[in-house]
Amino acid sequence: MKIEIVQDGVVHAKWGMTQEYKQVPTGLWAKCKSSEPDPTKSSQGNNIDDLLDNNSASLKLMVGVLMEGPPAIMSEDTPKAFNILAQGERVLKAKKPFPETESPEGDWNPDKPKDGAEQWNDVHNKWSSPEWNEGRGDVQQTFVDS
Repeated sequence: MKIEIVQDGVVHAKWGMTQEYKQVPTGLWAKCKSSEPDPTKSSQGNNIDDLLDNNSASLKLMVGVLMEGPPAIMSEDTPKAFNILAQGERVLKAKKPFPETESPEGDWNPDKPKDGAEQWNDVHNKWSSPEWNEGRGDVQQTFVDS
């Protein structure tokens, strides 16, 4: 079988179709004999395993169809190249310009380390009793309330 997509008399894509074959037990394709009991019912329960056994009296039969889509085709149209230099630089005029950047304050710079045990004592004291109220009120309280 061959499937084609035709538009304006031109074939655009071809679909493939492949037949699938497998070994099929006779219990699925053979005629049932009315003289024999129903193979799915027996006094020991069902005997589905015997009915679907591929080893005895099975035939290779077509059990399905594999449809394959057409191969991918690259588009014939290509995007136009964008030339950033041809666009040029544009200056946007603002009513209110950005403020000039200020250099960071010296407070952000680290202190010079001290020698020996004095450095350890300073660090220990700062961690033990931080200066929460330096500058503007109770820092810890305003942080919690916000």
